[in-house]
Amino acid sequence: EGVTISLAPQILQQIAEAEAARQRNRGEEEGEPRQSLEELSKEFRQKVLDDPDMNDGQRAQLQRMFEDLMSTADKLKSFGVDKEDCKTLKERAFGATTFWVTEMVPDGALEDGMLFRGNLRGDKEKVYEGARQATQELFGEKYELLMVEDPDATDDDPRGGARVAFLLLEKSAATPPETSQLQYVVAGLLGLGCVVTAILVGISAEISLIPKDVIQAYLRPEDLSTEEYTRIVTSWDVEPLQRAVLPFVYGLLGLNVAHDLGHRVMAATKGVKLSVPFFIPNNQIGLFGSITQPKSLIRNYRDMFDIAYAGLAAGGALSSAFFLAGLIYSTDPGNPELVSVPSLLFKGSLLLGGVSQALLGGDALSKAEVLVHPFTIVGWCGLVATALNSLPVGSLDGGRLMQSMYGRKGLSLSSLLSYVGLGFGFLGSTLSLPFGLYVLLCQRVPEQFVRDSVTRVDNRRAALGLLVVFFAILTLVPMAPD
Repeated sequence: EGVTISLAPQILQQIAEAEAARQRNRGEEEGEPRQSLEELSKEFRQKVLDDPDMNDGQRAQLQRMFEDLMSTADKLKSFGVDKEDCKTLKERAFGATTFWVTEMVPDGALEDGMLFRGNLRGDKEKVYEGARQATQELFGEKYELLMVEDPDATDDDPRGGARVAFLLLEKSAATPPETSQLQYVVAGLLGLGCVVTAILVGISAEISLIPKDVIQAYLRPEDLSTEEYTRIVTSWDVEPLQRAVLPFVYGLLGLNVAHDLGHRVMAATKGVKLSVPFFIPNNQIGLFGSITQPKSLIRNYRDMFDIAYAGLAAGGALSSAFFLAGLIYSTDPGNPELVSVPSLLFKGSLLLGGVSQALLGGDALSKAEVLVHPFTIVGWCGLVATALNSLPVGSLDGGRLMQSMYGRKGLSLSSLLSYVGLGFGFLGSTLSLPFGLYVLLCQRVPEQFVRDSVTRVDNRRAALGLLVVFFAILTLVPMAPD
């Protein structure tokens, strides 16, 4: 057997201190390579502005240009993290027994952050918590330290998992922006749009309550005289339709509010602030769900998983209750509240169609239309919306689950497969195109406001996440044709 050699922590710490001293001495020997702004200004005046061959107009123009340049440079001095602060953090927050820093690399397109690369020598969660506490003690609320996967690592960490790096950012750059007044206005307008689409779903389900001459008058008013059109429209009693449509509106809006509340209750227990919900209208199922953005940093992937799953669970459970209750009410053919819907509605979902067939009878879906209770339609719309949001793509709830389980690389693969399924109509049937465009425009970017984006969720959560994805596929894949 080989011989194992280990060094005492005190020896490792002495080596670290010696290395830090050597780096400081080398910096002093090399000197400061860049001139200060004051030195540049003095040199400019001596060599350029005092040139006797330059006239007053040229001198004044150059003076203005130089002052503008120096003003911009002075602003850039305070942009991003301070290099001296980074050196202090390296010496005080990291060490030979926690994380041995081998390189500090400016990060970001504007180099406004600093990436600390090196070798992990302890439990990554404990090391990160200690480094984060040290950052707060040294700089207060000035910076935010994030634990990320090393983007340039070519191999995994010997301890298991991806190689760890630490990213230092200014607090304002690391945290999500506050909700603007314009976003509140947009959220309100989208909410009104959802009320309209929920009403349209109810009218479509209760279309039999609208007299045929009224439908004809609205569709082809040019075929009628003004007197006939006015008589038909004004003589129609809309109260029965209103009473029938309102349950659809309350049900569809209530399911999505329950979904959003699930997110918010769980987020409150995790200390995470959420934005105002942006409900997304759709004329086929009422709503696609809502966009809910974090407005504070999420602690880790476990918290992100729990917040995402809570919304899916709340909306899915309530939708399932509506769907099953509606199917039970539908087994009574004498129920006066039953409405006729195309059987293709249920054949568009392998899971929901199979459950409907089991409760309504084997030949229920063989007919062109089937009589069901309105609760069935409300629950069906809610479950389809839940399944769409469970797809493992972007920053959808399902995407956040997948990112929590397998990181950004796993999410990239699942997103590609989801886009293929939506693009070719394998998932979601007629909803695939509008939902796919919605995701591409609004939800394609993975969640980025996470402090610890390295530590994956436990096996129990991973199994639960895979069940959610399995539910989404079974719900959105259509039944086999007869």
